[in-house]
Amino acid sequence: MRNKKLLINTICIAIAFIMLGLLWSSTRAAPKQYQWTLISLQHLRSGIQLFKNENGRYPETLSELNTLYRNNGDVKSVYSENMEFISNIKGCNIEYGILNGEGGWYYNSKIGEIRVNLTKPLKEYFNFKDCSNITMRYRIPSDW
Repeated sequence: MRNKKLLINTICIAIAFIMLGLLWSSTRAAPKQYQWTLISLQHLRSGIQLFKNENGRYPETLSELNTLYRNNGDVKSVYSENMEFISNIKGCNIEYGILNGEGGWYYNSKIGEIRVNLTKPLKEYFNFKDCSNITMRYRIPSDW
């Protein structure tokens, strides 16, 4: 009877440690390319909204965002600094009018929509060898 309780307690403790390990591994830091791309996407969205507020319309192209910042005296270019780093073309800032999964950015100038132009889950772009980032590996960049 005592051995049975000890066995049950050992199994419960082992399950608890496994669950803690899975929880820890799923919250580990994301790859830098993922983080840089996400930050770039947020900057581009902010730039597009700022352009709309200043001009009453969305920019026709992403490179048109540069004119807003140059006109305001800022020598930095919001567009050229914000690139997609997940695809095979690292540092890609190519603009596409259709969502084709080739990397870079998908931009719809009619509604000011910007997306990462990648249509596969992150596990297709990163090599997840361990159980880290379990939830992140199935995220699709174009859905962000």
